[in-house]
Amino acid sequence: MYGPDPTMEGVFAYGKRLYVMAEAGSLPMDEADALANARLDEVLARDAAEVKYHAWLESRFPPNAGD
Repeated sequence: MYGPDPTMEGVFAYGKRLYVMAEAGSLPMDEADALANARLDEVLARDAAEVKYHAWLESRFPPNAGD
């Protein structure tokens, strides 16, 4: 939970690259911002779905149900 998260590191690297491109004039800043935010939203939504799924699984099959 508190360790390195390669997915989020990738999101931030992607965003940084977009902003570097925008500062260089290769991409409008508002487009860079929209793309970076869309990628972050995508990853957060995926993570939320995984948390919800694991909570559902745990409600069906408690961790120590067999003990």
